[in-house]
This record gives sequence, structure tokens and C-alpha cells, in this order.
Amino acid sequence: MPRLPVWLVLAVGAFVVAFGVFRIHMSLRSKDEDEKARDRGGLFGYPRRTHGLFGAVYVLMGVLLILGGLGVRLPGCAAPQAPRSDSIEVQTPDPPK
Repeated sequence: MPRLPVWLVLAVGAFVVAFGVFRIHMSLRSKDEDEKARDRGGLFGYPRRTHGLFGAVYVLMGVLLILGGLGVRLPGCAAPQAPRSDSIEVQTPDPPK
């Protein structure tokens, strides 16, 4: 299976973080700017609270993408480990028919 270059993963992660910061910046606009943006529609027409929430999610996703590109293994996302030699294998009997 081909692997992505690390620089590409880091660049996409940086772009996602920058977009999240942009969304958070949009959540900090004034009420006058908010009314103008609602009239404009599209991405700018969302409420400020929604921009803040999605901005925080984008920043979190970008940071996790960057950490993964740098080789950090997060708990619960690590590859399964091989059974240890000192472990005991438990055999269960087949149920009666």
C-alpha cells in the first residue's frame, strides 16, 4: 500500500488548522458584521456560535493530523500488539448441541 509523503500530511494539517482559525475569527465578528454576513449568505451566513464550534473542531482535527504526520501514536489508535510469550491462552469448550 503506498504511503503519503510526510510533507503532504503536514501541509494539509497546517491548512486545516488555518481554516479552523479563520472560522474562529469569523465567530468573533460584531453584530453589524453578522447581519451583513447573513444577508450575504453562503459560508458567511452561519451564526457566530456555529463558526466557533466548527473552528474548534477543525483546529483539533488539524492538530491530530499534524501529530500523526510527526509519528505520535495516540492512545487507542496504536497498531495491535502481538501476544506476549508469558501470556496464558484460555481455551473455551464448545457449547453442547
